[in-house]
Amino acid sequence: DRPHQKDGPHQKDGPHQKDRPHQKDGPPQKDRPHQASGATPSPALPMGRPTFLKKRTAPPRASDGAPGPLVADIGTGSGAVALSIQRERPGARVFAVDCSQAALDVATENARLLDLPVKFLLGDLLAPLAGIGAFHLIVSNPPYIPTGDIAGLQPEVRAEPRLALDGGPDGLAIVRRLVKDAPRYLTPKGALALEIGAGQAAAVADLLRAAGFGDISIEEDLARIPRVVSGRWPGP
Repeated sequence: DRPHQKDGPHQKDGPHQKDRPHQKDGPPQKDRPHQASGATPSPALPMGRPTFLKKRTAPPRASDGAPGPLVADIGTGSGAVALSIQRERPGARVFAVDCSQAALDVATENARLLDLPVKFLLGDLLAPLAGIGAFHLIVSNPPYIPTGDIAGLQPEVRAEPRLALDGGPDGLAIVRRLVKDAPRYLTPKGALALEIGAGQAAAVADLLRAAGFGDISIEEDLARIPRVVSGRWPGP
């Protein structure tokens, strides 16, 4: 459940259904912990979603004796992305943030089951990262469904917490906050990578450029829908 915002929302790739192509059957839906069945969502990176560890954005591997790169997953939900990054980069220092304690409880249990040392923080977006250090990579799968589209989503998607879905009038309210604030937390040449909804890639790329990010990249999912937009912060 994507509850990591004070004032934001979320968008989709079909007219009225969440753009989450990671289930073998049944409609796609967000990998969020709040499920009526009480089942814990799989902590694995959902099938069909693009990786946040593409060559352009991957943090450096830890070298012998040196602290590992800092990575943050904002709005971690069940911890799927953070845990996948930690598994892929064992030497990285991965922090995962969510504003929902219930979501963090699920993510923490998933980390325990996988024996992965992700550190979980409760709070609003990037604020809990203050004082930790300069991050090499910040990723987020934020709420990006436009408020007006939520009523038309499939019932199983609407059952998720609204905070996990609602991205404001155009779906980009939380994205704007992340793009604006991320430079304060990134190391020079550090990357910000954002999962977005169908039709939002160009607008998000423009937001990154306007904020001073370079090396803008757009990655597609298995349905060839632009799904992750990233940029690299050049430094002050």
